[in-house]
Amino acid sequence: MIKSAFSAFCIIALYIILKLCGVPKWYIEPFSSAICILGGNILFLAFWIMSSKYYHDGWNGRYRCTNALMLLLLLTSIIIGSIFSFVGLRNTAIVYAIIWIIEKYHECYFEVTDNKWVFLFTIFVFLFIASW
Repeated sequence: MIKSAFSAFCIIALYIILKLCGVPKWYIEPFSSAICILGGNILFLAFWIMSSKYYHDGWNGRYRCTNALMLLLLLTSIIIGSIFSFVGLRNTAIVYAIIWIIEKYHECYFEVTDNKWVFLFTIFVFLFIASW
């Protein structure tokens, strides 16, 4: 998982560097959606799994470090995707940011209580407010 995340990160970084350095569009544009969407999925999914509490067996230092790294990665991808119009990378990062936030809410909520119905109700309220 770490190797696939590292290789996806290197490919995305190389693509961003080539595009910002002014490489002619016809060389790298055919690979744009594959690199930004598929590479983003591989990268964010690997970090999403690694940032889970169940992957680290608790709230230890590696858990905090991978969550901080995931947050930094998501924010950086959203910002770079918005500024330099990498639409696929930005949209993929937004989807994984929402999933990651819901998972962190799940982890924190079930540390306090075991009431599944209130958890589901709060998720539905959040989705109802977000849909407006």
